[in-house]
Amino acid sequence: MHKSNKVTTTMLSRFQDALTLLCGERPSESLCREWMQDLNDELQGWVLHHISPLTPWATGIGIIDAAYAMASEPEEGEDYDHQS
Repeated sequence: MHKSNKVTTTMLSRFQDALTLLCGERPSESLCREWMQDLNDELQGWVLHHISPLTPWATGIGIIDAAYAMASEPEEGEDYDHQS
C-alpha cells in the first residue's frame, strides 16, 4: 500500500502561518481562533502592534483579510481542512 507524503493542515494553522509571514511574529492560537469564531476582535490590535515595517501603510483588518485569503488557498498537493 502506498503511503501519502501529504501533510494535513487546518485553516487555523494556515491562518497563523500567514499572519506570521505578514507580521514577523506568530499570534497565539486562541487569539486567532476567537477572531475566526467572531468572539472578539483583539487580533486586529495585535496585528497593529506587530505589523512588519515593510507594510506601514496597512491597516490591521487589511492584514487579517490578506492572511485569511492566503490561508484559504493551501499549497498545491496539500491535504487540508477548512475548519479550524
